[in-house]
Amino acid sequence: MRSSKPIVIGLLLIAIGIAYLGRQYHRPITNNYQFPNRLSELRLFKGSLQDLIPNDSIEQLELNSTLFTDHAEKQRLLRLPKGTKLKNVDGGLPQFPEESLLAKTFYYEGQIIETRVLYLKNEQWNAATYQWNATQTEAYLISKGATVAVKRKNKATIHYTIPSEAECTACHRHNGTLQPIGPKIRNLNRMVIRNGETVSQLDYLHRKQRITKQSINTKLPDYNDPTESLEKRARAYMDINCAHCHNPSGMAGFKNLYLAYEIPYKKTGIARQRLNILFRMETSGELHMPKLGTTITDPNGLALIKTYIKSLDQLKKS
Repeated sequence: MRSSKPIVIGLLLIAIGIAYLGRQYHRPITNNYQFPNRLSELRLFKGSLQDLIPNDSIEQLELNSTLFTDHAEKQRLLRLPKGTKLKNVDGGLPQFPEESLLAKTFYYEGQIIETRVLYLKNEQWNAATYQWNATQTEAYLISKGATVAVKRKNKATIHYTIPSEAECTACHRHNGTLQPIGPKIRNLNRMVIRNGETVSQLDYLHRKQRITKQSINTKLPDYNDPTESLEKRARAYMDINCAHCHNPSGMAGFKNLYLAYEIPYKKTGIARQRLNILFRMETSGELHMPKLGTTITDPNGLALIKTYIKSLDQLKKS
C-alpha cells in the first residue's frame, strides 16, 4: 500500500500557502492624514448641513451601476484642488491629482446615516467615516463602526451597519494600498441633468475644467436597464458589487474568482463557482456576500444573477 505521507504533506503545504496568501491580502493599511473630528470642517456643503447642498467648488457624480447597500440612497461628491483635472486612464479609475477628495453620503427618506470620505494626500488615499447625529446637524468621525436602526414607512426595519475603519480598507484595498471603487470613467460615462439640461456627464465635467478631454469608447452598463443584454447587466452588477474584492489585487484575490467587467468570461471563474455565487448571495450571516456593507439580500440583484446563472447552465447543455 502506498504511503499517504506525501499526500498529507502536500495538503499541508497547500493550506500553509493559502493561509500565507490570506495574510498578504489582509495586512492593515493606515492613514497618513488626520481627518477633522466634524464633517462640517471639510466644508463640503453650504447652508444647513442636512440639506446636502454641495459647495460651489464641488461636483456631484452619478454612476451607471451602483453598489447595493441595504437600499440606502447615496450622494457622491468630488472636490479637486483649484486648477487641476482628472485624467482618463483607459476607461478605468482616472488619475486623481494630489489632494483630491471623494465623499459619499448614505441616507434613507430624510434620515442621513453616514458620510464616507477618501482623501489623496502624499500620493496615498486615506479613508474616514462620519456618523450623523440624531438631529442631523452634524456628523462625527468614528473608527470602530456602528449599527443604526432605520425605520422605513410600511417596510421592515433595517439595522444598517456603518463599517469600521478596518472594513473600509478591506473593500478599498488594491495591491496593499487604498483606491476608490465606483468613479471609473466607464461608470461615469452617462447622461445626467445639470442646470435643467440633460447632458453627458463627462462632457459637462470637461466644460467645467474638471477632466481632460479624451475619446471615451467604453461604458459600464446600468444593470437595471432592461434594454441591455442579460450578460452585460449581470457582469455590471458583479463588477460594482463584488469585483473590488474579487480581483487579483483585492482582498479575495487568492480565491481565483475575478469579477471585473472587463475580464473575459473564460478567465473569471464564474462557470466554476456559479452555484457558490448564488449560495453566498442568498445566505445570511457570516457566509453572506457581499461580505461587508450589506445586512440583507438585494432581491433584484439576486434575481438578476439567478437568471444569468440559469442562462449559463442552459448554454452548457445546448
